[in-house]
This record gives sequence, structure tokens and C-alpha cells, in this order.
Amino acid sequence: MSIEYRFTYDESHFRESLARSFAQLPLLLRPSVQVPAILVAVAIGWYGLRIVGLTSIGMALVGFGAVAIAGRLMMTFVVGSAMLRHLKKSPEFGGEVTTTLSETGLDSTAPMSQGFVEWSAIQSAIRLFDGIMLKCGALRVWLTDSALKGSTSDEEINIVSSKTELGQKR
Repeated sequence: MSIEYRFTYDESHFRESLARSFAQLPLLLRPSVQVPAILVAVAIGWYGLRIVGLTSIGMALVGFGAVAIAGRLMMTFVVGSAMLRHLKKSPEFGGEVTTTLSETGLDSTAPMSQGFVEWSAIQSAIRLFDGIMLKCGALRVWLTDSALKGSTSDEEINIVSSKTELGQKR
């Protein structure tokens, strides 16, 4: 049994993959939580230090918070943008990718390349509301349900859960 996906590897797929990858991080490591948390912590600290009259320490705290926020935003957005710019230069970008899940593993074919990952190399999989994310080391493979060709998400779940640990997230 094999399950085939066909999708265009473009900017929207990249951004969706990145968003799904961030969604798998623990809550406190997600950029959407860290930046507001740093802002709130700095504001509370600064206000508390102003009340007791330690404005110079409060200003240092604000400066530290600004550096922390800038660093986190840089890691998230600048690195993501740099990755996207790099991918746009690739001859594969914008081309159709065919990915097949089979009893032996994950096989992906693009116009100018081909790759294969055995199930033993896939550490885990997570079923999300609109697809499945496979984790293989630092590599995350996002397979969206809209790219399924001739199969159902139930068949996808059956083959993946028989080969690796499958978690559920909403």
C-alpha cells in the first residue's frame, strides 16, 4: 500500500510548513508566546523598579528586554526569511513535488532531485487537523491533506501509525 501526495513547493507551502513546525514546539518556546511574555515581564519589572526608585536598573531591564525581543524576532523572522530567499534560488522552488508514503519509507521526487527516507529514520509523526508532520532529525516534512491523491487521511493514519509513533494535535 502506498499513499501519494502532490503539491507545489512554493512560498505558501514553505510558510505553512514553518508554521506547523513552530506549532510543535512546547508552548513557552513558540515565538508567538515568547515575545509578548518578554514584553510583559519587562513592563512589570520596569514599573516595579520605578516604584522603589531604581530607575537606572529599570532602564537596564528595558534594554535587556529589547535585546531579548530583537534576538527572538531575528531568530524567527530573519532566519525564516533567509531560508525562503535561499529556497527561492533553488531550481526546485515552484515545482511540483510528489511524495509517496509506502511500506518501506518516504520517497520524494521533484523535477531535479529525488530523496528517500526509511521508516527507521523517522522519529515520530504528528497528526494535525489538516495534515501530518513527520520528524526525521532536524528535518520536518509537512504533508497536507489537500495534497493527497487517491487516498484518504484514514489510510495515511493507518500506514504512519503502523511504522512510527503517531501523536495527535489539534
